[in-house]
Formats: sequence, C-alpha cells, structure tokens
Amino acid sequence: LRWFKPLIQALRDLGGSGTPAEARAKIVENEQLSDEEVNAIRGKNNVNKFENEVAFARQDLVNGGYLDNSVHGIRVFMVSGR
Repeated sequence: LRWFKPLIQALRDLGGSGTPAEARAKIVENEQLSDEEVNAIRGKNNVNKFENEVAFARQDLVNGGYLDNSVHGIRVFMVSGR
C-alpha cells in the first residue's frame, strides 16, 4: 500500500504511462528518497527492497484494474475513468 499513491502520481507526472524504471525514478524524485531507502536490500537473495515493493504495488494495481500492462515489459498505462 505504501507505493500505490506514489506510483500513480509518478505515472501521472510521466503523462499517463512509463516503463517500470521510469516510474521508479519519478517516485524517487517525487518522494525525495535517500540513497539508503532506494538501495536497501533484504533477504538471503539480496533483493532490492524498493524495486520489489514498487513491483508488487504495480502488479496489485494492474490486478485491480487501475493500471494496464497489456504491452508486457514495455510500458504501464493508467486506466482512464478510475
């Protein structure tokens, strides 16, 4: 839930669509995240916590019908009317 609003705002700022990397960069800018927050890792596989949490938020918004990722791996679009 932490990243839902920042992700939606980032996509708005990007004109309604963007790659996952573009959206993460915009979130970092908008939320003024520190390098420590952006680069934190967790787990035995050293997963980047920020990237992982934003990816899960993105997928939850897609599953809920708020975002469209029909062009796999390319761009994420905001669904109008939501």
